Amino acid sequence: MSLASRDEDQTSQLTPAEVKALWQSSSFCILPWLHIYLPSSGAASPCCTNFEYVYGHTRDHGLQDLLDTPQANALRAEMISGRLPASCFRCQSAETQYGAISYRMDMNRRYADQQELVVGTTRDGKRAQRKMLYLDLRFSNLCNFACVMCDEHNSSSYAQNEAKAGRWQGPIVQSAIANWPQFWQFVDEQAPHLDEIYLCGGEPLIIEAQWDLLRRLIDRGHTHIRLRYNSNLSMLSWNRTPAFELWEKFRSVNLHASVDASGERAAWIRRGTKWPQVLENMQQAVQFSKSHPQFNFFVAPTVQILNALHLVDLHDELLRQEAAKPDHFAFNLLRTHTYFSIQNLPDADKARVARDWDGLKSRLGTSHEAQNMRTRLDEMRAFMLQAPTAPARAERAALLASLKRQMNFEMDDFFRVFPEARNWELTTSPDPTLA
Repeated sequence: MSLASRDEDQTSQLTPAEVKALWQSSSFCILPWLHIYLPSSGAASPCCTNFEYVYGHTRDHGLQDLLDTPQANALRAEMISGRLPASCFRCQSAETQYGAISYRMDMNRRYADQQELVVGTTRDGKRAQRKMLYLDLRFSNLCNFACVMCDEHNSSSYAQNEAKAGRWQGPIVQSAIANWPQFWQFVDEQAPHLDEIYLCGGEPLIIEAQWDLLRRLIDRGHTHIRLRYNSNLSMLSWNRTPAFELWEKFRSVNLHASVDASGERAAWIRRGTKWPQVLENMQQAVQFSKSHPQFNFFVAPTVQILNALHLVDLHDELLRQEAAKPDHFAFNLLRTHTYFSIQNLPDADKARVARDWDGLKSRLGTSHEAQNMRTRLDEMRAFMLQAPTAPARAERAALLASLKRQMNFEMDDFFRVFPEARNWELTTSPDPTLA
């Protein structure tokens, strides 16, 4: 449905009835009205799945103004006109190719009671209400890990390694905020409206601004805000202040541990991992959740070719170690760097993965979280069974080349840690005709 076609006056405002109809369309997403995704580069975008479309930069705008730049207005106007912007292709793909509940759909359901924020928007995309409800803040790329599937913009350790090898000439540490007094003013003004702040990195628990933000919110009585984290869980304190001591003051905290594997396999995938410490921190998080119902702890593996065959093993091991709850796993499917894709697994391995995941689904309970896990496993399976975007053997060759570029290792050591890879016909040949 095109609302713009009903009225050529682009300054006319959306009515409640029009907003209600718009909300049901496949072209609408609420996030451009109430949310900012701010990566460590400072280039703000509509959300973490639409990061190529840039509203503007913090060196030129304050956070509040970034949601009202010409670029932001244009994105909203396109949705109002009945077209899903081309930059929203990831949600469209999730919905149409895999039958999944996309981020767009999830956010529209979550903020279904916020239709008044859209009412009054002009047809050229200018908002009537300047409220921020949901922030995704990546203060910095500062990180003590250099995960093999990461990049220089999301990990300072990765950037440092690449700079030493002469493959990176950019900054080692990046900061999203160009004007800190302006940022804190924005926080003070918007905190009463904020529903959630998502903190990622880099590694958020080693970024001082994250701790400053928590203390500021607590001091000003804004503990109604829900906090959500992705952390490598290498540490749980800063300057002798335990994170739990601050988190227990908030209405809700969701902590997602970026843990893809255990033991030596974990250290290969997420370089910098000291597994005994990470395991101990996970056990502490589980215990804290038992006494603090507002605290939810999830294991959030990034699912890719190096861990797909061992996801169920990780699940069961963490349960034995009392480092996770059976239905508190939030799987993130790796889609960037296609050579890490689970679509590149040989057919025999795909069949084994499908059997293992089906077995895990049958053991899960009836909770909301368990159903979410089943849905996600089904979505990942559907993705895996599709043909890869490039010949699988060529992609596996690119995977090996990437790993060799990042780490100095012998193939015998690699096969010892990832024995399944012996059957992957690994070669560093760049021949694109490999099938």
